[in-house]
Amino acid sequence: MVATGAVALAGCSDPTDATQNATTSTSATRSTAPPTTRVPAAPQLPGLWVATSAGIVDESGQRYASPAEGSNEVLRSLVDDGAGGVFYLRCPEGAASDCAVEHAHEPNGEPVELGRAEELLAVGTWGERPVLAVTAIEPTSEATSKPGDEAGGETGGGDPATQAPAQAPPRAVGHLLDPETGELVGTFDWYDAQRGPIALDLAAGTIVACVGEGERCEIGSSSDPATLPNAIDGIEPDLTVSSMVLDAEGSVLAWIQLEPMDGSVVAVHRDLRTGQAVSDELRTSDEALAEDAVTDGVWSAVRVGETVYLKELLDGTGAGTRTVPPTTTEIALRGSGASSGLASRL
Repeated sequence: MVATGAVALAGCSDPTDATQNATTSTSATRSTAPPTTRVPAAPQLPGLWVATSAGIVDESGQRYASPAEGSNEVLRSLVDDGAGGVFYLRCPEGAASDCAVEHAHEPNGEPVELGRAEELLAVGTWGERPVLAVTAIEPTSEATSKPGDEAGGETGGGDPATQAPAQAPPRAVGHLLDPETGELVGTFDWYDAQRGPIALDLAAGTIVACVGEGERCEIGSSSDPATLPNAIDGIEPDLTVSSMVLDAEGSVLAWIQLEPMDGSVVAVHRDLRTGQAVSDELRTSDEALAEDAVTDGVWSAVRVGETVYLKELLDGTGAGTRTVPPTTTEIALRGSGASSGLASRL
């Protein structure tokens, strides 16, 4: 891989407590200094996964994956594994669906191939088992051509018994993979020719997805991956969602929605039990357009050019920026495991 620009942290340091308790004594008296007030440390900024034309690096510039030498492969669809590594797709140039699912565990290591997919959706749990949810492309059963479609032409006359079967187009289907072995452990087969999940997560027996066509989708939930998620009351039905995460208890959903017409970016948290919702405005319509916007439920990351704006959500005080290479094509938040605490923060 050719060298990429290092990902640098814009100044953010933890304050230190410079005061100490002091106690003095004499034979006659004992005096104690008043208790000190501890200033809480500023939240540490989360890490990043950064995909560039030269491969995948973390926020410090360590390389985790790169295209094969001499190839025009594209590495995309980044999903943090929660344990210091990253899942991603390795795609031939120009190929949207014939991509290898790979897992990079460590910098400069050898990635593990887990299967083939068109999109990576989420790392979650199902039946207390970790799973990697992906969109895969499967061939469909052969469809027999109608009499007259072959030698007889449109007017008929061909012998149906001698006509070759027509190959039906492949179709999209959701797969749940074991994230270590790539074993297929479940499916969700409610895609159709136009609609599928644009964003998805699953935990604690709940699957939540924004299902739609193109950029717009509707958020729904289901207790069975095989069942099309039902729309959730109180959520607008026509959204552009770039990122979605469900907390470990399956009770709080966070997502980022974009408004392509004016460029605004908003993070939303919703308690699926009570319907309570809280919004954080991340970009306004008069600011430069965001190229990426992702969340882990506690932090958001919005990329504009070479700058990633990080913000702690739900009234958090953390904020800062990181700089990414000019050839960046995609980002993801790295390794905070933060979404597990969503329920207690809403």
